[in-house]
Amino acid sequence: MCGALGACTSSGEPPLRLGTTYTVEQSGALALLDSLARPTLTTVVGPSGQILGAAARGDLDVVITHAPSLEQRLLLAPGHVLLACPFVASRFAIVGPAADPAHVGAAPSAADAFRRIAAAAGPFVSRGDSSGTHVKELALWQAAHVRPAGAWYIQSGADQVTTLHVADERDAYALADLPTLAKLTGLRLHVLFATDTALTNPYTLYVVNKPGPRATAEAFARWAMSVARPRILELRLPDGTPGFVTRGGECAAPDTTARSAGASAEPRSERALAPPVAPAPAAVLLGLWDYFPASRAPATQAPALGGGLQVTLEFDSVSGGTAYGRVRRWFAGDVGISPRAFGQVVGRVIGGEVELTLSRPRLIIVQAALVGRDTLAITTSRIGSDPGPFAQDPGAKFVRTNATE
Repeated sequence: MCGALGACTSSGEPPLRLGTTYTVEQSGALALLDSLARPTLTTVVGPSGQILGAAARGDLDVVITHAPSLEQRLLLAPGHVLLACPFVASRFAIVGPAADPAHVGAAPSAADAFRRIAAAAGPFVSRGDSSGTHVKELALWQAAHVRPAGAWYIQSGADQVTTLHVADERDAYALADLPTLAKLTGLRLHVLFATDTALTNPYTLYVVNKPGPRATAEAFARWAMSVARPRILELRLPDGTPGFVTRGGECAAPDTTARSAGASAEPRSERALAPPVAPAPAAVLLGLWDYFPASRAPATQAPALGGGLQVTLEFDSVSGGTAYGRVRRWFAGDVGISPRAFGQVVGRVIGGEVELTLSRPRLIIVQAALVGRDTLAITTSRIGSDPGPFAQDPGAKFVRTNATE
């Protein structure tokens, strides 16, 4: 195994310096490449961000990475590339505990799966290391309109294998490269969601524009595409499906037209992952909301015995007209109920009307009117066909006490 940014060097002719990522190594693709490679390689392994930085400094001759936005910014835009070769692609998957408390397996898209994790505050282990996996993860959080933060969001600062072991130990969710996951045994993690084109994981081989053995580097790139790539495409996942698939196109010099014109040459597909985010209607619900009837001032954070119904809701993520959150506190008279008992809280905003749904232990639906920015005036509350706990008298309301950025 090659250490982080450490070299694996074979004897013989002066080596070509290849930089690549942990997932290429840990999926078995690098071992296959090394076993076939001529000339001898000096291989450097690290997160995509570090590999691309080393290439930009001229410390590497060829790189294979999977972080398109970083590749554009660190290599393509500054003119550090002689050849760009669309090499292979794998798939990411969202993995987690079999119980799947955030219901990721029922999500219609990867972005929605991430939103569900945030809304449930399900533990999520991020690589947090500027790797291609980390870059993809951040793009998915952005597509979900979520800024991950808090105790549930854990950054390992480590490679893919270590990150998956941490997620396994903590019954947490994570983003996994499927060929790498397939190499691991003894994990309890389950593949919960993998059916979205946004989870495509494209690898590109670049010949670096630098003084040195350009002809050797270009010959290696063409050899890798014609000889090594077909062998890598033979690698299989446990279910028999390909671990890697081919990408269309051949090695070509990068288009410098956009760069010379002063425009961004970032690929259209990568731009599509991070569009400007317009404020969602449900953003008006973000923050902490305390319940109180007309006869009582807003509840304090430390409920008093016999203080009646004291409830705090928190909404921390939104998608369009829907906000997602949880019960932070529920204290009825002298009895406190664990917030975990209530599951997810959903708020739907249509014009100035708001519907709040608490999913457990019994379905509670609350209708309210948004008054200004910080008051929800409750009109009805029900549990099934019975009156719910909130509309006890005219003037019952939720008041926002702390906005969430």
